[in-house]
Amino acid sequence: MEVVGPARMRIFEPMETFYRHFKGNIYRLVGIAKDSETLEEMVVYQAMYGDGQMWIRPKEMFFGEVVRDGKSIPRFQELSLEEALALGLDVVHGTRELPF
Repeated sequence: MEVVGPARMRIFEPMETFYRHFKGNIYRLVGIAKDSETLEEMVVYQAMYGDGQMWIRPKEMFFGEVVRDGKSIPRFQELSLEEALALGLDVVHGTRELPF
């Protein structure tokens, strides 16, 4: 049997990014959008609790910092893959093929 073309392997890779708000709730980053009037970049994100409500926030604010107990901390902190898995979040939302 002759193999034509490169062999391919289907792998799973992390596709979802999750963030913890400084108050403790977890959110999934949906994407970056632009306000149609101002062209300001906005972050679209979804609550990973309750009814999964969608939210938007200016990108600078989302990735900015807040002062809490006199310390400047990130408003949203990205979760590591290990943290997301430990919380039972679905971090694989797609596949891709790689040449083997």
